[in-house]
Amino acid sequence: MSASASSRFGVHVGGVALLLPPELACEFVAGATVVPLPRAGRRVLGLTQLRGQPVVVLDASAHPGAHPPALRRHSVVVLGGPPDGAAIVVDEAPEPVRAGATLADASPPECAFASALEGAVEDAADPSRAWWRFDPRRLFEALAGPA
Repeated sequence: MSASASSRFGVHVGGVALLLPPELACEFVAGATVVPLPRAGRRVLGLTQLRGQPVVVLDASAHPGAHPPALRRHSVVVLGGPPDGAAIVVDEAPEPVRAGATLADASPPECAFASALEGAVEDAADPSRAWWRFDPRRLFEALAGPA
């Protein structure tokens, strides 16, 4: 393990390993109730609430489908807080990560939010794994924008 490794949290979103920004408030909500938004973009699942405040829920999966007009539950990570934050559907709960060296030659994965990725770092505990740094605002724009 590298002496320069830093302790962080990471989460898998749409099959991509994302390193959660340390400067941003992030909150995991298992089984968040999502209320659908009619006529919303195909990656906008709907709204959930965080301590009484509405939060948009975005879907970064590879093939988002038509969302049924019914309440659904999803595990999400809320990035930031209302009114500027959003919730992202996650593949699994966040996990601790020992972020290591920057991987200068890493190619961004093909995903709906590739424009938000800012570079990869190695997992100091498992150098075969990479975690991607990202810009939350660009992530929101990529997923909430027109298809």
